Amino acid sequence: MSDNFVPVGDVADKFSVSIHTVRQWLRKGKIPADMYVKIGNTYRYNLKGIEKAFLNTNKEYKCGADFHVKEFNDTVGDTMSKYEFGADSADEDF
Repeated sequence: MSDNFVPVGDVADKFSVSIHTVRQWLRKGKIPADMYVKIGNTYRYNLKGIEKAFLNTNKEYKCGADFHVKEFNDTVGDTMSKYEFGADSADEDF
């Protein structure tokens, strides 16, 4: 096997998610089939290939809650463009 294929823990560390999340990505088809190999009950992942595949998704990344970041940015951007920041708005406690 090539050194390019790593265990699930390395993928989780790379993307700062849990191992469970990586396994969900696999079940939901978010990790392309050619980016991993299964030997028995063990999976090995092409980390560089997965990273490249994620970066080539037209900037529509999904969060754990299946909410498109692009949709969020569009919604928040519309709301925030209507808000006027005044001198006193920086003094508010959040």
